[in-house]
Amino acid sequence: ELGKRFFPRCSEVLNKMMDDDDRSELAYIQNETQEERQLKKRRYMELQDVITKAFHEDKKEFSKCINIQSSSSSTSIGGVGRPNGKLSLKK
Repeated sequence: ELGKRFFPRCSEVLNKMMDDDDRSELAYIQNETQEERQLKKRRYMELQDVITKAFHEDKKEFSKCINIQSSSSSTSIGGVGRPNGKLSLKK
């Protein structure tokens, strides 16, 4: 659940991969030809690429959210009379 919250695209890709029937084929390596090994390697690389792209999109989206939150909080905290954005506590 936490993964879906912070990495929705990655979670979606991983869920699709787990639901795919061909994942068991990727693990099976006995008595396969050179062509079959190359095909599996290509499929593995494609999956790795899809996951990497999804991760970078999630990371980019998360960074945008953090930047928006930090800029809005510094604006509201900094406000008028606090040009450096720091609060001064009086005793």
